[in-house]
Amino acid sequence: MDKEKTRAAEAMLKDTVNYPFVGDVIDHVGIGRTAFYRYFPPDRIRELRNKA
Repeated sequence: MDKEKTRAAEAMLKDTVNYPFVGDVIDHVGIGRTAFYRYFPPDRIRELRNKA
């Protein structure tokens, strides 16, 4: 996952209105679920979701 995809995924995770489910973000970024969670562990996802 390159920096551009990482930034896009972070923005989508913060945007809980348009991307309410983590699966939506994973599908949009176009990487596997395991790879996504390697870059975004559950604690990081919670942190990004709570900033919204």
